[in-house]
Amino acid sequence: MIISGLGPHGVRASPPERVAFLPEDRAAAKARGYRIAVVMHKLESAWASQQLLGMVGQFGGCGAAVTHVIDCACSPAAQVAALVGFHGYATDFFATNKSERAFTKRMRTHRPDITIRQDGFGRIDQASGRTEAMLAQHPDLAGLFVVWDTPALKAAKVLRRQSKPIPVATVDLGAQVAIGLAQGGPFAVIAAQQPCLQGVAAAQTTILSQFGRPTPAWIARPGIAVTRHNLVERYQSIWRKPAPQSVLQAVGLIR
Repeated sequence: MIISGLGPHGVRASPPERVAFLPEDRAAAKARGYRIAVVMHKLESAWASQQLLGMVGQFGGCGAAVTHVIDCACSPAAQVAALVGFHGYATDFFATNKSERAFTKRMRTHRPDITIRQDGFGRIDQASGRTEAMLAQHPDLAGLFVVWDTPALKAAKVLRRQSKPIPVATVDLGAQVAIGLAQGGPFAVIAAQQPCLQGVAAAQTTILSQFGRPTPAWIARPGIAVTRHNLVERYQSIWRKPAPQSVLQAVGLIR
């Protein structure tokens, strides 16, 4: 995949390789003894856990102590309050609606024959209710794109409960959504990210910014397409551990 969308200020994405983090930078960071507060949009996902793992490991290698990890539970107000409370202290990593906008733009460009119906939710626990409302309002829906794996699992439960065999696409390769993809439905494809490596790049960029060194305005890794056929390979490369036994059984690799 390529990154076709623009960043928050209209800039093109730069790959993490553009971040020139040198051994002497690590030594300099250790000499300064930074304390780090990480403000996360949410922690309730495998993606967030892996991103935090990448950040904490990199900060540790630089002698920087992560003293606070704030879970804002998808609340903008909580996020703002945390950033104000840790002004001059916090590193802010949170999800945006970029994936939704990029999906809509790509569909309108490459599949103008498809009519897009959009809805949203402010909290993950609202995903089920919004899915039910959308299905009631548009009973002819042919598929769903749900932006994260956690709410996508809630949407999939609604589809099963209503016996609606329509495909679901989502972002992030969590363990549970991987099982759903392996079992053949309703998940059809997943656009996976590499959260651990993104966490490493985020931590390196944070350290360099403290030195006053220039860094790219927006750093991102392209998504990785995951289907049932390459699921095990992708799972291992992204999470750096074996796929769940239920996934291996569903794809026929073990009994």
